[in-house]
Amino acid sequence: MMIIDNQNDQLKSKLIRNSTIDNNENNDYNKCSIGFQWDHLENICKDLNECQIGTHTCHEALRCDNTIGSFLCVRVQDCGTGYTINADTYECDDIDECKLNIHHCGSDYRCRNTQGSFKCDRIRCPQGQVLVNGFCRRTNCDQQQQSSNMMIFNYELGICQPKKDPCSNNPCLPTERCLINPNDADKFECVLHCSPGYRFNQKTMLCEDIDECFEQIDQCELNQQCKNMDGYYQCECKLGYEFDQQQRRYCVDTNECLRPDIINECLKQSKICLNTIGSYRCDCPNGYQWNSTIEKCQDINECLKFELNHCEHLCHNTIGNYECKCFDGYRLMANKQNCTDIDECFDWNPFGQSQSNSQSSSSSKIDSKKCHGICRNQIGSYRCECPKGFQFDNHSNIDNHCIDLNECDNNETICPYSLASTTTRKHCINLYGSYECADIQCPFGYEFRRTKQSIQCIWLDKQRNHLSIGNDYHQIDYLYYSIYRTKTRFLNGTNSMYLYTVRLDSYPNNENRTYFILRLINTKWLPLQYPEFEKYDPKPDDFQLAKRNHFNLRLNSRQNEANVEIVWPLYGPQKIQLELLSSGYRFGKFIRQKSILILFVGEFDKF
Repeated sequence: MMIIDNQNDQLKSKLIRNSTIDNNENNDYNKCSIGFQWDHLENICKDLNECQIGTHTCHEALRCDNTIGSFLCVRVQDCGTGYTINADTYECDDIDECKLNIHHCGSDYRCRNTQGSFKCDRIRCPQGQVLVNGFCRRTNCDQQQQSSNMMIFNYELGICQPKKDPCSNNPCLPTERCLINPNDADKFECVLHCSPGYRFNQKTMLCEDIDECFEQIDQCELNQQCKNMDGYYQCECKLGYEFDQQQRRYCVDTNECLRPDIINECLKQSKICLNTIGSYRCDCPNGYQWNSTIEKCQDINECLKFELNHCEHLCHNTIGNYECKCFDGYRLMANKQNCTDIDECFDWNPFGQSQSNSQSSSSSKIDSKKCHGICRNQIGSYRCECPKGFQFDNHSNIDNHCIDLNECDNNETICPYSLASTTTRKHCINLYGSYECADIQCPFGYEFRRTKQSIQCIWLDKQRNHLSIGNDYHQIDYLYYSIYRTKTRFLNGTNSMYLYTVRLDSYPNNENRTYFILRLINTKWLPLQYPEFEKYDPKPDDFQLAKRNHFNLRLNSRQNEANVEIVWPLYGPQKIQLELLSSGYRFGKFIRQKSILILFVGEFDKF
């Protein structure tokens, strides 16, 4: 048995009414209506406080007040006079009293809206105007209107308006016309009225037709003729012309050749219709002539007629026409008659960059790689040649391919005698497209060693590690490099091209530490074989002698290996001399080494 307190009897009966009957004991959530929840202790539905648990949907600008089974959204503060609540944002928006016309400004004042209110500003008229019914109006007509004598000022409306027309009341007889006096707009005169296209005759006292065509006062356009009518005139198109289809005002040429009867007329003569301005004719088309024997139009062979053949080289007849062609090595000019030499070498580029020109469209131009050397244009042809220091490769499958000429091979007398010895010649070092005579003699106590591209001087005293007086290094290396122009063109300071490495022993804890120093000794330009080729270079403004920042000395993590790298493009022809000084231990012995790197940046890329 359930006992209900008398004081809460009314509330609990309301709570119970908001419950629904469900025989399923486990389905507690379906026992209560929306806005209520089941109380397991009292076994009744109790009000759910949406404001407390945060399930309400009130805007952040409104306050949530809980009610039995629901909630209310209440604005905390009123907007006040001059504002209204925005239904979308719940914010207070200003009321524009001027725009809604709910202000109380008089006719001599202008309403100006302000935040939450409005102001009435008195209207001030400029000089020469007065305020009439809230509008500024003039008090008289301006000087130009007064001088025309056709305007008068209306003081009631405050505006300048036209004078009253004295002819507006039709003061003249029906057969007369009222005309305003040009000198006095207030006066008029009555003259005998004639319809347009007629003129009054003082002798006959009658209206007579005006012949606009005879008097040449018509307005007919070009290719039109005037036709006078009673009281008016007409503009008709001349023979061979017709009115344009759009405005029907101007006369344009009639294309008689579109008419079937005209076409058949010409076909009967085995001819075609040729339209002319204002007419037509039956004739043979261009490139044909009339043959009276067969009574047909026959093709003209212009190539056989000197007066018709304007070709400079070759003429090829076609049906109804002819075309000009050129000998090999020439191209047809824009006039389609004359021929000009094809510069087959125009698209050739020693740096592999294609040139753009109208000649590039010619099928006779050579491939930019057909001349793997120097291309020389000739009238109607071209020839390939190798620059100094190169020769044609007779064993290659590529035509006109230039390869480096090794001047040092089998040529012992190519270099002069050394300055230090009259019996020993300078050492010949082959380079790409050139060679270098190196005057290098190892000091006393050093061993001379030679490879194709390097010379070494090695200290011979294996027992004593210290150097003799005047000899500062245990090893001196002279290394010669040939650098192609495009070999370094891709460098931009963030990438590099490897050049040379020196490696010494490494020790832990930086004991017996190694030292490396890279210096730029000298740079100089070398003579150009072909100065005219500078125009082909894609970046001629970047030409400059090498600087120290063109090279980088990169050490490994153990600080015992030094790598010389190129980090910026090098341009030639120039000679660059670098010096790398190294000191440290190698195979347990202290060593000082000097490496001299001689770079020759060539004038040409690799062919």
